[in-house]
Amino acid sequence: MDAKQVSNSGGVVRIGDLSLYVQQLEMRMEQSLLDGLRKIAKDAAGDYLKAVEPMLDRLAKLKTSEAAARSIVIVETVARMEAKQELAGIDAAIAASKTPKGAALELWYRARPGNPSLQLRDLEAVIVDAEVALDVHFQIQEALGAKDDTKS
Repeated sequence: MDAKQVSNSGGVVRIGDLSLYVQQLEMRMEQSLLDGLRKIAKDAAGDYLKAVEPMLDRLAKLKTSEAAARSIVIVETVARMEAKQELAGIDAAIAASKTPKGAALELWYRARPGNPSLQLRDLEAVIVDAEVALDVHFQIQEALGAKDDTKS
């Protein structure tokens, strides 16, 4: 099998009456997809400070110098993350690919080469709940030959 055949390997993903051929992407497009999934994960996480507020509240109730020092480290870390506009890591991107919005995005990226008129909004209208999103995610993984034993 030559490099072109490997890079174009894929299979069919079915959602109801819709059948779409999905395939591996060129490196640049894989990176673009990953960036999109990381953005979905970051948007889902919301405000970094809001995410750590419960921890800061618990530390404030302790009223110790150690708790105060930990709070300072947390706030400084959050401030750096906000300033850098850091995206979520790979684990968060993988988790995002199992959500309705993430599954629709990945399916759109991977099916678009064979369906240039395919619209992301059309897939988002079909992939509306977590069960369908997980099914699409695992169909994509299977079609691409990925070994993913995290179905549970």
